[in-house]
Amino acid sequence: MKITYIHHSSFLAELKETALLFDYFQGNLSLPEGKPAVVFASHRHGDHFSPVIFELAKERDFMVRNSEATAGHNAAPEIGARLGDKKDTMELIRMFALKYQVFKNGTCHFADIRSGKRHEVKYRTRVIESGMPTDWRKVHEKNDGKRVLLDTEVFLHCYFEAHANIYTGINEMLLQSCDGIIRVFPAAEQGMNAAFELYAAGGFRVVSEMVRGEILYVSVTASVQSDCRLENPWEQEEPIRIISQDCEIPFEEMEGVVKFHMEADEICVIERCNRPLCCYYQNEITGKENTGVKQFKGNQLGCDQEF
Repeated sequence: MKITYIHHSSFLAELKETALLFDYFQGNLSLPEGKPAVVFASHRHGDHFSPVIFELAKERDFMVRNSEATAGHNAAPEIGARLGDKKDTMELIRMFALKYQVFKNGTCHFADIRSGKRHEVKYRTRVIESGMPTDWRKVHEKNDGKRVLLDTEVFLHCYFEAHANIYTGINEMLLQSCDGIIRVFPAAEQGMNAAFELYAAGGFRVVSEMVRGEILYVSVTASVQSDCRLENPWEQEEPIRIISQDCEIPFEEMEGVVKFHMEADEICVIERCNRPLCCYYQNEITGKENTGVKQFKGNQLGCDQEF
């Protein structure tokens, strides 16, 4: 094994058949050729994780995993979704939901989820005076500003980072547009049933539906006049068309990306020529609210607050 220190907590471990990269966010990096690389991100703070690893993944055979896949402030679901990991992304999201329902308050902080016990320690919380600005770069500085000792029990019910990872992971699994190209269901698991209405970069409202792993259509609404770029979600040999106000509109397609012009408030539906949207059944979703006890794999959800 060869270990190379890179920067801060980042280092590269070269094994016989694999390269392991830990917490990379900056610094000189020379990856060995001919070996798959596994990237570990311990959590999503800027000195342990950087989106630059996505660019590395485009050039090589990469797998990205978190050292602890259920830590609230790591980026496991987002990383898996951004890399199009259809196998593991949904499982990572499920794992978050499962692990963070150990306690009554649901998503929580300062809890040892492996043993089901809480840390009985004090936390040096910063006191924010009236009118005092908050510098997010110093949020983890333990000695900066006026402090007060509080039991960690106080914080067990307010861990929003885990919520953010769940929601962002789901969003990235269903829709991505970070580079100006709209991608629908880029990391949806095989055989998935799902539908969404989400906003993409550029002021586009995107609606799409997947049934048993098959994408039925994509609907795009523009808030401003602009060109829309959409990654073709179907096989390249399958012809598509774009409908606006019951008429087909012209488009260009290059390297799997469809480009077409849209006016403000215009709605365009992208569909397959041999399987247009009108061929599918339209089922109205019915049901009633579940007001009983919610459970997920043995864990009871929606309990009364403990504090």
